[in-house]
Amino acid sequence: MFNWGDNALIQTVRLGEDLGLDTEKEYLVFDFWNQELKKITKDAITSSIPAHGTRVYVIRPVLERPQLIATSRHITGTVSIKKLAWNSSKSTLSGTSEIVEGAPYSLFIQVPEGMAVSKVDSEAEILFHKVTDQVLEVKFAGRLAKEGQNIIDWRIEF
Repeated sequence: MFNWGDNALIQTVRLGEDLGLDTEKEYLVFDFWNQELKKITKDAITSSIPAHGTRVYVIRPVLERPQLIATSRHITGTVSIKKLAWNSSKSTLSGTSEIVEGAPYSLFIQVPEGMAVSKVDSEAEILFHKVTDQVLEVKFAGRLAKEGQNIIDWRIEF
């Protein structure tokens, strides 16, 4: 969402009319710049946008299982993801990510109500993991796990 004007404004984007999404489904709206879940909605996103400002939202359909919403690396949320898999029998989300040495890297994963994180594992150094408002953030140090390799594997059990 863009505000090209000299004054703050309130802007609304309708999921069906403006984006062509199915309004019978619910969607996660993740604020990329503030790294937080803005809302879960079927119909619209309304935001206050400062003069000459922007809002960047990642919109994903709500699933009944944990899902990757975004990464800190790119607004598409997928540029750094090389593999991603959900194992329903083990309630495990796993993946392989490409990192940039010296740049911390975060995964943002929606955790549905009634589910909890039991284990976060990686060969890469994990600085922290925390759940806030149904979003798990796992932050990696940005150090290469193996000399010369910028790929890390990770696994999260629920």
